[in-house]
Amino acid sequence: TQTRAHAQTQTSQTHTQPMSLLPPEKFVCQPGPRRIECKWAPPLQQGVAIAYSYRLYLKKSSDAVFVKMFEGKDVFEHTVRNLEANTDYDAKIMSFTATRPDGPCAPILTVRTSLAGPSVAPTDLHSTFASLDTIVVEWSVPETKDVIKGLRMFMDEEGYEQFVEEELPADARSFRATYLKVDTVYRFQLLALNDAGEGPPTDIVRVRTQQDPVSRFLQKGRRPEQIVSLPKLLDIRGEAAPKPVVPEPEPEPEKPRFKPSAPFVPSCERKARGPFAPPPAPAALPPEPAPAVDPAAEARAAAAEERRRKREMMNSMVDDVVLKAQATLNAKKVFVADPPVPVTVVSKGVTDSPLTSSQAALADRARERRDLEQQMVPDGDNPLLPFVKEERLLKTMTGTIRGKKNAVRAALNTLQAQKQFDSEVLERVYNEEKDGKIVIYVTSVKAVRKTSDDCRTVLKIFETLNKKVLVKDINLDPRFMAELQERRRDSTVPQVFINSMYIGDLTAVSELNENGDLGRMLAGFEDRSARQCRTCGGAGFYNCTWCQGSKRSLTHGFGKDTREMSLKCTVCNELGLERCPDC
Repeated sequence: TQTRAHAQTQTSQTHTQPMSLLPPEKFVCQPGPRRIECKWAPPLQQGVAIAYSYRLYLKKSSDAVFVKMFEGKDVFEHTVRNLEANTDYDAKIMSFTATRPDGPCAPILTVRTSLAGPSVAPTDLHSTFASLDTIVVEWSVPETKDVIKGLRMFMDEEGYEQFVEEELPADARSFRATYLKVDTVYRFQLLALNDAGEGPPTDIVRVRTQQDPVSRFLQKGRRPEQIVSLPKLLDIRGEAAPKPVVPEPEPEPEKPRFKPSAPFVPSCERKARGPFAPPPAPAALPPEPAPAVDPAAEARAAAAEERRRKREMMNSMVDDVVLKAQATLNAKKVFVADPPVPVTVVSKGVTDSPLTSSQAALADRARERRDLEQQMVPDGDNPLLPFVKEERLLKTMTGTIRGKKNAVRAALNTLQAQKQFDSEVLERVYNEEKDGKIVIYVTSVKAVRKTSDDCRTVLKIFETLNKKVLVKDINLDPRFMAELQERRRDSTVPQVFINSMYIGDLTAVSELNENGDLGRMLAGFEDRSARQCRTCGGAGFYNCTWCQGSKRSLTHGFGKDTREMSLKCTVCNELGLERCPDC
């Protein structure tokens, strides 16, 4: 038995601790941006894995000395981080034991880390210029070994989720934002990027556009540094400061003295009058004159008191009937839909009499009549009822009008009712064009020569009359085409509307112009400006300043997370154009 155990011990030692150490097998390295992931496998001897400790070394290919990165036992992978991107590295793995600390190494592997996004953000982002509608920001890019192929600027109006994203070249050091709102705060944020991705963003910079002089004058705004104190102003003028006015001390109020309720009587008189004699009565005051009596006021007061007395009497009677009927119905569980059941009700001044279950309906009618008489005018005649249509009156089942307020409201709605329209588009157009507006629907497409010539001819007629017109090009905004179809179905351009009234096409306008009726019709309308619009150049539209014509808007967190989501732009139309506000 001892011989067999000794043989097994020698065999196990032979498998676990061979005479010569073996290097690790299947050593591979997978590079990434700023990291290298290394994996290996233990060596095998006669199909059995040998338990070793391992040590991982790494160095740049340009360096001469390896640096130990990892050491451990029974571990077969390790990731080295915080490396330089796009750089060559040499890696090797060594196996060792406690008795042999320097063992063999696997073949050295050379790997290159992949390209990564910039590790630093631009610095010193600040504003250098701000006007009514323009802001200029500048920044600097620190020196780094990272590859920077461009910059990305984010801008938005404070308080709104939509923002503008602008791609800039890598050597750009300033950005100009135009067509901004007056006296509005805008936010700016910048980051660097390359083919691998984006770098960290800068801090958010808030810049406010200037306020127009008119608003500044109306608000009477003054900068703090322009405020001059009174002593300094007098010193500048060379005048002496006025002596401070010391207010005179107010006299102290006299302390109230005790005032007896009865006049003081000497002791001698008290004795003569007796100890229980009452004090002398004060002199009687002269009677006040009676106010003048107004017979009309007395009549009005008497009428009001009579109405109040009748109303209180009626309220008490109705409440008494309702309470008695409700109590009787609840006690016998009688409903209106059931057959009549005799109910005894006792009211003021009335003997007991049998009533049916319909008394609840009668009580409701009495209550409605009481409310009606409380709300009606004193003479019972409402002068607004003749103006109200029969179907608009709010009546009860008995035919009574429920209150004076409903009659007044219905009468006012009837008297003030405006023209009814078939659609919301027609109502909106009518409200926009009813006061001194000339609207012409045209097209800018020259595919059909006759249509294009007719549009130019109509515009030339109004230009000759020197009148300001609102041109609606159906090709620049599809909403104008739908609007024209709502107003004149199956009609072609050009079409002219004056004060929201249809005038006609080129033939009708030409006839009115030849006989002079068009000029007389446009008397008093606004004349057109002598110079062209500086915003759109006379086109009436310009490229959307929010989405730059892409018809999509991006949401951005303006934080460390720069993920974005595309939404439909709500500012421009279907063609990416925005209506000129100056035209």
